[in-house]
Amino acid sequence: MKRARRALEVLAIVGVAASMVANGLLFWYSDNSGPFVRMRDGFKLYTRVHLPENWTVENGSLPVILLRTPYDVDGEGNVAAARAWAAKGYAAVWQDIRGTHGSAGTGSFPVFLSEQDDAYDTATWIMAQPWCDGRIATVGASAEAFTQVACHAAGSPGVVAAYIHAGASELYDHWMYPGGCLRKNFVESWLPGVSGMRYYPTLVQNARKGEFWLQRSLTMGNQFEAVGVRAVHFGGWYDCFQAGTIESFAYYSQNATAYARDHQILVMGPWIHGSMNHSGVPEYATVFNTSASMGYAYADAAREFIFGEALLGESRNWSAQPRVYYVLMGDPADTAANTWKNATGWPVASTSEPWYFHPNGSLSISAPTQGNRSYAYDPRDPVHTGGGRAFPVQAGTIDVPITYGAFDNRQTEAGRPDVLQFTSGNLTSAVEIAGYLHATLNVASNCTDTDFAVKLLDIFPDGREIYVADGILKARYRGGFSSADEAPLVPGQAYELDIDMWSMAYRFWIGHRIRVSVTSSNYPEYAVNPNTGGPVGPWGPADMGAVPHSVANNTVLLGQGGSPSCVWLPRTA
Repeated sequence: MKRARRALEVLAIVGVAASMVANGLLFWYSDNSGPFVRMRDGFKLYTRVHLPENWTVENGSLPVILLRTPYDVDGEGNVAAARAWAAKGYAAVWQDIRGTHGSAGTGSFPVFLSEQDDAYDTATWIMAQPWCDGRIATVGASAEAFTQVACHAAGSPGVVAAYIHAGASELYDHWMYPGGCLRKNFVESWLPGVSGMRYYPTLVQNARKGEFWLQRSLTMGNQFEAVGVRAVHFGGWYDCFQAGTIESFAYYSQNATAYARDHQILVMGPWIHGSMNHSGVPEYATVFNTSASMGYAYADAAREFIFGEALLGESRNWSAQPRVYYVLMGDPADTAANTWKNATGWPVASTSEPWYFHPNGSLSISAPTQGNRSYAYDPRDPVHTGGGRAFPVQAGTIDVPITYGAFDNRQTEAGRPDVLQFTSGNLTSAVEIAGYLHATLNVASNCTDTDFAVKLLDIFPDGREIYVADGILKARYRGGFSSADEAPLVPGQAYELDIDMWSMAYRFWIGHRIRVSVTSSNYPEYAVNPNTGGPVGPWGPADMGAVPHSVANNTVLLGQGGSPSCVWLPRTA
């Protein structure tokens, strides 16, 4: 497929049919019909090219900044950003992606239907223009970050640098179906804003990771091998795309082309997606102002470092350049927490330490005794989302308030018999973690399918139960997310599950306690599981009147199995 892309003769008209000056900047028309670039299937994408004022071919060609977006290239913010890049001496190519705004065509946004092909064709067109010097950098945040990853996975010609801010590298794993579970609030709050709700049923019908997701993936088919860019990967610990930011950094650093490998920079700050609201810890407001400004300074400096080298030919000393900058979260009263650190890679050096779940509800590094803890999960009464990496926008289709960030879970979990809590004693020395987290659960159920959700909390001395990390897994996908991997549970049989809890850098302070909560729902961030093994749907509790469902009697087996039930903490101190 990659050879076919490279051999492709793009159908866009390469020559210049018209140009015009607007707002003191030169706009470039790609063909006689106006500002459009034609893709291989004939579809036209609305494309604005901003060039420096008074530029002519005699001035010489320019490095290019490319933004591909569903958020309207003619919007005030996008126009200002394009003009700023042009004023610095770049050609700024801003494009509405397929199904959005000027590229709407006759249908709705098809959720990145052909993102790799469209990015490749656009880059090929850019490379043939007289104002392009053969060097392209991609930029953008959120959905625009994913369009960049798709562009790089396609091996798009001329693309040598990138600034990837808060985006997923896998639409299935990080956007739609973390752990195989439909991210209900996110999808239903984001799709309406990009005119994509008509495509929602198609996304729901593709609840397994198959061919449908290929153009929406970095890793399927080892597409990361085509990545030939040096990039800044910029995200936040509480961002809904946190794992995607870190995964793209890892794959670009370790598995891409020789030009890209070990020439990536990761910056991870204290943010949720798009802001810094951490309602459970109001003291963060003060310390985060400093942390946030430092994080943006690191990211901006990293961008100038990479763009100066890749686009302007400036010499850079990579041997002296940290590859990772990250903020260590924790109690604002702890002077060792909420500080920035740097490293040569991610994850940083750590020891994966199991903290075991005990029958008496305790959590410790001591070997557990055998026992069971059970609960009944009723999809008509799910546990509500208690902060974390949820998308911080309330879907209009949902009547349960969404919470996010370092949220206090006391009201979320109090008095619920369907939440198992395992809590450490008061810490006599700090526990510092940085890296990938996951939980091992040995479980059994009376149903053929159910979800298991795990949450890591920091219990403050004043009683606050502050979110640190979480993960979820649909049990039928315990062996993988393709149709070939899917396997129903046998009621009553024991299974070992590995639940990905993404990453975190956090310091649990002296006098605090560590808690792990286990349940089977996280609504409205995720749709509820009816426990029947039937088709995945965008279900909420109110749907259970019409959707067949069962109450799941779920058991966590303790002190049993090849690896007893525990959470694995990446200890750095």
